[in-house]
This record gives sequence, C-alpha cells and structure tokens, in this order.
Amino acid sequence: MVERNIDRIGNLGDGVVEAANAETADGMPATGPLFVPFGLPGETWAINDDGVATLITPAPDRATPLCQHFTICGGCRAQHMPSDMYAAWKRARIVDALAQAQIVTPDGQDTRVLEPILSGRGTRRRAVLTASRNTDGGGKDRAGVAVGYYARATHALVDIAHCPVWVPQLEAALPDLRAIAHLTAPKRGDLRITVLASETGLDVAVTGADHDPDAEVRAQLSGYAESAGIARLLVNGRDVVQRAEPALTIDGVRLLVPPATFVQATAKAEAAMINRVVTETQGARAIADLFSGIGTFALALSRGARITAYDSDTEAVDAMTRAHNHTQNRKPVEGVVRDLFREPLARKELEPFDAVVFDPPRAGARAQAEQLAKSNVPTVVAVSCNPQTFARDAKTLVDGGYEMGSVLPIDQFVFSEHVELIAAFRKPSVGRKGGRRLSGRGRR
Repeated sequence: MVERNIDRIGNLGDGVVEAANAETADGMPATGPLFVPFGLPGETWAINDDGVATLITPAPDRATPLCQHFTICGGCRAQHMPSDMYAAWKRARIVDALAQAQIVTPDGQDTRVLEPILSGRGTRRRAVLTASRNTDGGGKDRAGVAVGYYARATHALVDIAHCPVWVPQLEAALPDLRAIAHLTAPKRGDLRITVLASETGLDVAVTGADHDPDAEVRAQLSGYAESAGIARLLVNGRDVVQRAEPALTIDGVRLLVPPATFVQATAKAEAAMINRVVTETQGARAIADLFSGIGTFALALSRGARITAYDSDTEAVDAMTRAHNHTQNRKPVEGVVRDLFREPLARKELEPFDAVVFDPPRAGARAQAEQLAKSNVPTVVAVSCNPQTFARDAKTLVDGGYEMGSVLPIDQFVFSEHVELIAAFRKPSVGRKGGRRLSGRGRR
C-alpha cells in the first residue's frame, strides 16, 4: 500500500495523481496518471495492491454529500466538491476541450469561457430511470424491483430511495413509480421510465414491458397515477392513463408536450439558454433554428424574427407549430421535418438567414457545421451539451472564417460531469444585399 496526494480534478470528476507522483503500490513506476474516484486536490489517499483507494487526509473544505446514495449511484460525481471548486471544474471541462481544438490557450487564461450559471439542487424536472427485477447491486425493494440509476461503470442497478437533484414532484412520486415498475417490469431485462414534471402533472412513459397491461393491471396503474399526480401514463407507447395533457410554458407560449420528447432538464437552465440565444441573435430578421425539437428557441425568437425550425421529430415539430399558432404577437414560425444528420442545410439554403441557431444531440453536428463554415451567415449560435463535439464543430467554424465570442457554461446537469454551453460565432465583413449587418450586441 502506498500513500499519494491528489494533484488535480480530472474531466470526469476523479482526483488525479500525476504520473510523476504515481508510483504503484508494488513500487513500480506508473505509466500514466492515477485516477482516484472522489479525490480532491491536496488530499492524501492510500492505494492498495488491487488499486482500491482509501481517504487518509481529507481536504478541509470537502463538502458533505446531500444524498445517501452518493459514491454508489452513478448519477452524481461531484457532491463532495466545494462550490467554488465545482464551478471551476465545470468551466475547465470546456476550456480543456477548446484548448485541445487549439481555439483557446491551454493555460486557462483565455477569458472567453465565462463563469458557469449554476442550477442547484432540487431543479431537475426530467429524469430517465431504469427498473429491473434482476439486479446485483444496490439491493431490491420488497416487491423485488429496483428503480434507480446504474452504479458507476457497471450494469448494477442502484435502488434509490430519494434524489436531491430532482424537483419535489418527482421525488414525491417515487413510491408510485416503483409500484408502476412492479406491475410492468419484464421478467428479464430492463424497464425504462421517462418522467417529466409538467405544469399539469407528471408525464410518464414506460418502455420495455413484456406486453400491454390487461384490464386489471390498467385499473391498478390508474390508481397509482392518481396518487402520484400523473397527467399521462404510457406503456410501450400506448396511452394507459390520460388525466390531462402535459404542458409547459416556454417564453410565454403554452405548449402541449408530446410523449417522451426531449425537454431541457431544468427550467432555470432553459430560461438562461433562451436569454443567451435571444441576446446573441438580436437584430436578425430571419433565423434558422436547427435541431429545434419542441421549439425552445424558435418560440422565443419569434418575438422579433421570422423563424424556420428544422428537426427530424415530427411530433415535436407539430407541437411547436400548434403552440405558435395559438399565440399572438409573434412573427411567423415554419416547422420543417428534416434529418439534419443525413441532409444538412447546404450553403445555398442558408443564404436567406441573418442568423442560425443549432442545438444538436451529444454527437454534435459535424456535417451541418461544415456547411455553415462555407456560408456567409453573419451570426451562428451553437448550443451544446458536449464540450468535445462542441469544440470539434467550433474548430470547423473558426477554420471557415468565423470568430468565436464568449462561451457561457450552464450547469443544467447538477453534480454530473455534463455541462451545457452556448457560444456565438460571427463572420467579419459579411454584408447582405438589400439587408443590414447585425449589431453584434451581446458579445463580450
């Protein structure tokens, strides 16, 4: 057994012992840095021959975890970090990705990456849970079904009793969600439960059940839905309970949410993202919203510009269009169903737009970024939940002649390694025939 001091925090939240200090327990030099789960800089840990680490001297500012499942459940990585270290870690994830892409300097002195906006505990309104009758980690409840998240780097399901990250409505519904899982979980394999706290009640979609529930089971499910305040319950895509249509208000627009569709994880983060996107596109008259989903940005941007919104999800595009049609004092919004991974907007198609907003999934938008880089769209606003693919797409835009403004991190995924980010890219000296150049307001 050897004792080692933690030098820094790694991208995934582990404590890192640099290679120069990372001699292994058997006395052999380490070939690379050692990663110590939940280690903090300045702490001393003992590492045995099997690589198991034990905390010897904790950091004086080590935070007390909020949750009894922390270090077992794989949902959180950072409840032990003090708040200033936590914010710096989130920012550093973006700085490191951009430095690797040679967009900012690796020493972190480039001030374009701003301090993050933090969401805080009790703000997560959307969760995706796993349920199983066959678990080998975290235990089972008395009904024989575990409901929760996988343990870190394993397929062992941790049966959770509560989650301080969730909004209170989700946490209060956990016993009824467990009962629903007991009635629908397959004999083998996992059940997936997607739950959203909407303004009219919970929206719950269960997938992976062996078969559709019969009349007796449907009656029991209805009772649990009533108890949990569930507005809509679907099993394998079919309505079982519909007490109300799940609804959200986005920038003053009331939208009926399609089943199991993507929604921003926290309302606070959503508001911050909308504010940033609106600010960065101020002055634009025609905007393309790419990977628009239910119209989180399109609906807000329609206050001042004509919007063409593209997404492959037909139900999401239809929901956005219906919401816009029932709202007054907005510019036109046209929804277009299109798979932008297979068919990105080409340079010629981008010409009519003063600004483009794109918010792709974690994989990023390589093909679309390549087309944007070739275009003369004055302003491009990139929204991402993955610093690595953002940096890749940002490099494509920069190499195409765009200048990157400030990057705003938004901590939507509390206590996890994930971070949302937004940045505007502007192409200098781009004019428009018969048009006007954007003011560039919102740049820092």
